[in-house]
Parts: sequence; C-alpha cells; structure tokens
Amino acid sequence: MSSISVNILRRVFALNFNMHELQETFYEVYKAAVFGKIEDAQKVIEFLGKPNANINSIYLRKELEIYPLPEEGQIFQDINLAIIHLGNKLPKGSTLKRYVNSFAPNTTLLFLLEGDVDELLESESVLKNQEFREEDDHLYYRYDPTLPPITILAKDYDDCDLCASLSDGGAWVYSLARDYDNLRTTFINSLIKNTAEGNAMVAAASSVSADIPFIGTLASMLAVPWETLHITAEQIRLALIIGALYGKSLDLNARLAELLPVVGWAWGWRNAARELVGLIPVAGPLSKATIAWVGTYSIAKLAQRFYESTEPIDEDYKQKVLKEAVELSKTVVK
Repeated sequence: MSSISVNILRRVFALNFNMHELQETFYEVYKAAVFGKIEDAQKVIEFLGKPNANINSIYLRKELEIYPLPEEGQIFQDINLAIIHLGNKLPKGSTLKRYVNSFAPNTTLLFLLEGDVDELLESESVLKNQEFREEDDHLYYRYDPTLPPITILAKDYDDCDLCASLSDGGAWVYSLARDYDNLRTTFINSLIKNTAEGNAMVAAASSVSADIPFIGTLASMLAVPWETLHITAEQIRLALIIGALYGKSLDLNARLAELLPVVGWAWGWRNAARELVGLIPVAGPLSKATIAWVGTYSIAKLAQRFYESTEPIDEDYKQKVLKEAVELSKTVVK
C-alpha cells in the first residue's frame, strides 16, 4: 500500500469511526456478576472460559462474582453488568420487576433461562398474549416492553449460544470477551461474521449500481475507490477490535504499523481478484461480494492469529486461511 493510500485510509477511517467511546469501555474498571443457583452460575462462568492472564494487557481485569437471585429489598448499586440465570422455569412478571428494581437504572441486565421451549410454552407462567420470538437464530421471551427480554438457552447450550445471548449486553460484552478466553473466541467469530456480511453487501451493491444507465456511469467513477476504502476501513476497525480483545490499544496510529502487513496482503489479493471479476459482468455482483467476504474473513483471522501467538505469520498460513475463507464463502455468500 502506498503512503498516499495509507493517508487516504486514515482520513476515511477517522470520518467513519469514532473509537473513543469503545476505548473508554475497554479502559473503564467494571464490575460484572452472575446471579442464580450456584450450579447455574458456575456453568455460565465455565463457558466464559479462563480469565485472561495476558501480562501485556493494558487493561485491568475484574473477577466475576456469584450471587443468589436478588431477594425482596436487596439493592446492588455498584454492578455494571448483571447476568441473571433464572433456572429452567419462567418466573412471574412481578418477580422480574423485583429483580430489575434491585439494580441501579444504568445497570445492564441479561436474563437467561435454560429449558425446552415446548415445555415452557405449556407453563402456567407464560402469558397468553405474549409469544416467544426468534432473532438471529436465538429465542427470546418478553413479558412487556419495560422489562429486558429473557434469552432462552437449550438445556444442552454451549459457549456459542451463551455468546449470542451475551451480545445483547451492549458495550460491556467487549470487556467480558477481553477478559475470558472462550467468550473472546466466540465473540470474535460473531464480529467477523457480521462485518464480512456487511462488506459483502456493500461490494454487491456498488457492483449492481454500475449497471444502471447514466447513474451507473457516474457511480462507476467513484464506486471502486469508495467501496475499496470503505471495506478496508471496516476491516481495519475489526482488526483493531480483535487486537483490543487481546489487550492492545484501539488507537489506529499506534497500531497501524503492525496492521499494514496483514491489511496490505489482503488489499493486494482483493484488487487482483476484483479486476478479474470485472471482466465477467454476469458474475460481477456475486463475485465481488464473495471477494469482500473472503478479504474480511482473512484479515480478521490473520489478526487473531497475530495477537494470540508470538509466532510470525508465514505465507503458508496465509494461503491456508485464504483457502478456508473461499470454501466458507460458498455457503455464506448467496
């Protein structure tokens, strides 16, 4: 990548992303706790993984604490994130309201319930006018809009299921993923998936616009550089976050030197591939989406390897990741 490209990329990144708020979340000392029966709470903590013992981390890790379910009159003022395991039966709405009132208004609450959906539907505590709903392959149940939704976990749930439910925790999930290795791995996979799909949509849309008369002619003069810079800025943001989850700073200028070799390799591969794709109009939109997806996945996986290992990334590993990305894209990009 030329110095001109790097400077332009810096400007595009600065215009599109403000990492300050997320940086504050990583730096802030937070307190998270798991509420529920001992066996339920310990299972949640077990799936989160081992605490991060990276001595190079610039962040201060706080241990998770375990408490019983809140009792009447109990108040917890100093907890930022409360993971509340409700067991295997839906509680009454009044019970949930009591739990909510046990915490400060700015506390993030995550309700988890482990059980069979069909059995839960037959439960007397399920209100007739309320329904389970599914979002992003995850089941939720809500009594009313004033209460947090309950995430329904299967009886044999795994760390991937738990990670999906914890993703509802907003910014605090970044801190938890930074501090616990299983959650970090599954959370990174979730970030990769979302970013790769978003970049694929941008690439496909910019390709289709070039086929529209007049508008396509004007757009084609700008679409390629905008698309390339936008997608690459998203990829760098993803790589920065992955590094931060391993204890690094979120400052682009501080980490640009370590990211450029990885991003530059993917940039070169993507530009060569997209030129070939441009010669095949019929396959253009789909293929450009595939290239964007593969490039994003490759950069993220190489960044993950870079930050979790002190070993240098050789060409054989890069090609292995690229091959893996291409194979996965066949089932993801439609």
